[in-house]
Amino acid sequence: MKTYILLSLMAILPLTDVISQQFAYHSNAPFGIQPTLSDTTRPKLGLKYMFTDFDQDEDQDLILMGYDTINSALGFNYKSISYFVDYQENTGDKNHPQFAPRTPLVENFPFVEGLFFPAIGDLDGDGRTDIVVAAEIDDLDAQHLLYYQQQADGSFNIMRMDDLGIDPLLPRSFFTPELTDLDLDGDLDLLMTGYAPEFFDTTGESSIPAFLYCKNIGSKSNPQFLGWFENPFGLTITPVPNLSATGDIDLDGDLDILTLSSSNDSVTVFCFYKNSPGSNGKPLFLPPIESPFGLPEPGIGDNYLFPSLVDIDGDKDLDLFFYRFDSLFNGALLYYENTLSPSGIRPAPDYASQITILPNPAREALMIVNSSPHRVVEVGIYSNSGHLINTVRNNTEKPIAVDHLSNGLYILRICLSNGREIVKKVVVMNE
Repeated sequence: MKTYILLSLMAILPLTDVISQQFAYHSNAPFGIQPTLSDTTRPKLGLKYMFTDFDQDEDQDLILMGYDTINSALGFNYKSISYFVDYQENTGDKNHPQFAPRTPLVENFPFVEGLFFPAIGDLDGDGRTDIVVAAEIDDLDAQHLLYYQQQADGSFNIMRMDDLGIDPLLPRSFFTPELTDLDLDGDLDLLMTGYAPEFFDTTGESSIPAFLYCKNIGSKSNPQFLGWFENPFGLTITPVPNLSATGDIDLDGDLDILTLSSSNDSVTVFCFYKNSPGSNGKPLFLPPIESPFGLPEPGIGDNYLFPSLVDIDGDKDLDLFFYRFDSLFNGALLYYENTLSPSGIRPAPDYASQITILPNPAREALMIVNSSPHRVVEVGIYSNSGHLINTVRNNTEKPIAVDHLSNGLYILRICLSNGREIVKKVVVMNE
């Protein structure tokens, strides 16, 4: 499978209570985005489109990467490929994007030998966009990740992420990275999607799909990682995930995952992994749903690459960009607009309907049944006249004793981990 993806990408080069989302096809390559350059003999086709406020002016600029040349004399492998990283400044604003013509991100970008699959984010908290790259291949064919730390003058200082606690991948692995605060603790973690060979496979013929997760145990300004964790937080690999993007897709305050997954050895199916955190607040992903929210369903010969989730129009929901090519390798960059919040007003989640008291009336004990994405951190029990009787802060997911209470009506003040408070009434009827 990893060979299929790589060869498919290379073949393109010479050619030119969930708040339900609803994505609608808008256009191809809108707002002046340039998937190819028409003024050169080489199209320099952009494959991965990454949005960030690169110039720190509060709108989304575009960094795009792709293949520059392929030296066919060296065969179809990573050593035969050279890459480009280009930049398009958003000269509009956060609500009305318009992108300037493509230019190199920096002159003489410091590529190293190996694959070049980047992810972007401010890894050290200095306000500048850094790059993490699944790139360097050592003498044993192990793949190291590189940290391109952007300097004040716009140049990049390159270091191996081995020094930050990230071990190299198994030889002949094929993974693409994303920087994302998956556990919502204020720093950027690393999520990888791809394939690794079976243990003891020295040929690279086997391909075991996996999500790999590295947790940032440092801080926002001093990253340090712990991993790898394979298929964490309930993530499943059926259908087989090839490429992924994260974002709060359903607007419930946590990060979900959107993947492109395999169907009949083709990258065709969008899958949505909803994040439904447990009582400990850690991510917990439900089984994937195929092609939800109006996303395109698999078509014969259709292949999709590198999904990118971004609020491109400033209306508080995430839009989608991805590259599509058919069996003849005719391709286009597709933009799907998220039409949930066209006015820019985000609907307020109805947390009260996601909290239930059972049983009610209660005898001896009651349970707080919480289907919201945020854990219950405190429960206050009040008399009907407003007098505080008891406060429960630990093990709120377990039965709460009320056998000491007189029969009557009581008020529960339920505090969630996101700071919201829910008020519920319960009747106590002890025998």
